[in-house]
Amino acid sequence: VRQADVRVGERVGVIGLGLIGLLTLQILKASGCRVFGIDVDREAIKRAEGFGLDAGSISGEGIEERVATFTDGFGLDSVIITAGTRSSEPIHTASRILRDRGKVVVVGAVGMELEREPFYMKELSLSLSRSYGPGRYDPVYEEKGIDYPIGYVRWTEQRNMEAFLDLVAQKKINVKTLITHRFTIERADEAYDLILNRREPFIGVVFEYGEALTEKVKTIQVSPPVEKKEDVVVAGVIGAGSFGKTFIIPALKSNPHVQLSMVATSHGAGAVNVAKRFGFYRATSDAEEILSNPDINTVFILTRHNLHAPYVLRAIEEGKNVYVEKPLAISLEDVERIAEKLKENPVKIMVGFNRRFSPHAERLKSLFGDEHGPLIIHYRVNAGALPPDHWTRDPDIGGGRIIGEGCHFLDFTRFLTGGRIIEVKLYPAGDRENVIMVVSFEDGSMASIHYTTTGDKSFPKERVEVIGDGKVGIIDDYRTTILSSGGNRNVFKSKSQDKGYVQEINAFVDYVLGKKGPAIPPEEILEVSEWIIRVTMT
Repeated sequence: VRQADVRVGERVGVIGLGLIGLLTLQILKASGCRVFGIDVDREAIKRAEGFGLDAGSISGEGIEERVATFTDGFGLDSVIITAGTRSSEPIHTASRILRDRGKVVVVGAVGMELEREPFYMKELSLSLSRSYGPGRYDPVYEEKGIDYPIGYVRWTEQRNMEAFLDLVAQKKINVKTLITHRFTIERADEAYDLILNRREPFIGVVFEYGEALTEKVKTIQVSPPVEKKEDVVVAGVIGAGSFGKTFIIPALKSNPHVQLSMVATSHGAGAVNVAKRFGFYRATSDAEEILSNPDINTVFILTRHNLHAPYVLRAIEEGKNVYVEKPLAISLEDVERIAEKLKENPVKIMVGFNRRFSPHAERLKSLFGDEHGPLIIHYRVNAGALPPDHWTRDPDIGGGRIIGEGCHFLDFTRFLTGGRIIEVKLYPAGDRENVIMVVSFEDGSMASIHYTTTGDKSFPKERVEVIGDGKVGIIDDYRTTILSSGGNRNVFKSKSQDKGYVQEINAFVDYVLGKKGPAIPPEEILEVSEWIIRVTMT
């Protein structure tokens, strides 16, 4: 209705008089319009008359003549299509019954093959209604709650909903009589059978849930409890997006010294699905259930970046070991808070800098050893573009791509040199996502990290070249490693790309169980985390 921009006294057509069509009819009547309805079902026309329909016609029964009579020969000002059909006939019909410069607004899923002549001859306009209004699908509006100024956007998603509820309260829209069937939730399959197989005529179908639960259930048991063992990592996983389900959780499941105790996601159904798929004992929609559970000794944090630091701090408070996907945090203040908390409660911590655990990285590191002269390192990253609204690009949620992903490559150069970082300089190439980072290390080594989003996606993503001490080492996309020393050349190829995900989890588990030292020294984690944030601030 907003798209049609109707005015008092206008004559508007509605094609398709089901649930959405009848709501549209009532909104139009409340807006002071006269409405002509069209449907394939004669009973739908009669039903619509009970909601104030001024005139109507069955599809194909002299519609043009009836509309001409209804509009004094001018044609309708607008037609709103609320039908659902693969046919393009609703749009063809609309183009024939509109006046010059009339408007077609498509709400339902209908065919979109247009006839050019009526649109051209009448200069008709066509628009598709998304849903709810401005703000829909805008994460700044819907997720952050930042409203559009009313002086510039009068009717937003929320203000449209408020206006609709006002019409219901004023009894200008009747929703009760739209309800034709009610089912208890236990009979949901019957409801869907009615809708999908059209067992009988229906408009609105309502589920009744009985008495409201006095207490919301946040955690459920998915599988039988596992016998508790002493020498194991009892894991609670917070966050289970596609990355976690593809790399981290399978690595945990494959380690015999890990018990998958509980998984938390923002939606309970998602947690249950992950728990069933990977064998977690429990599923929850509340991360606090994991953080406060005394049986869980290690927390794996796989959420969006802005939640990393808060969950890390809570885990440290509870005395739990922590694995957190990179980055550790997206603000210096949070890095400093974590450093202070670790002094108070020195739990075992690890950030998912997986590349240093790749078999390719191990071979490259061994070529130069721990004792070496200054190294020259070049790390090229063909990262590829992301959509403008991707969450990693949001500074408040993802921290931006340099903090969110660039930390990987800064850590990798830190790992290769073994020397403390003394300076990082950032040189943007057009924007803050296409950069060259120049890194100076305490031992005299230098690294240049070229991070670009403008390359060809079909080209390999990462290439590392290291030169020093009369040696050259190259990693080509973690598939091939070439090592050259003393005139000899060694080539290592993995069966598939191996960025070290399984190895990093195994190293962290061994660290937690006391079998080995820190997988990554905590001071290196804090050092890299601080530098990557500092350099993006300059």
